[in-house]
Amino acid sequence: MGSAIGLTFQQVQKYERGANRISASMLVRVAKALDVQPADLLPTTDAPRLPPAIRHFAWVHGTDELVAGYAAIKSIRHRRAVLVLVRNLMDEGPQEDREPQA
Repeated sequence: MGSAIGLTFQQVQKYERGANRISASMLVRVAKALDVQPADLLPTTDAPRLPPAIRHFAWVHGTDELVAGYAAIKSIRHRRAVLVLVRNLMDEGPQEDREPQA
C-alpha cells in the first residue's frame, strides 16, 4: 500500500495508528490504489456500519433472496431444515460449479 500511495511503511503505520490525520488528497490516493471511490472509504451517517463478513454477503449472487426467503419461513422446524440443507451443501459439488473466491 505504501508504495502505491507514495509513502514509506513507517508513514503508513502512522496513519493506521491515528498519529497522522488523512487529508482529502491522501484519501483520494488511497482510493485510487484500492480501485474504489473515495466516498467508499468514508463512514456513512445514515446507515449502521456492518461487519466485513456481512458486507461480503452483499456481493454473493442470490444472498438477498436467500435471506428474505429464510426470514419469511414461519416454522422453526422448516428454518432448521433449511440450515441443515445449507450446511450439507457448503462443501459439496464439483469445483466448476463454485463461485470464485474474493
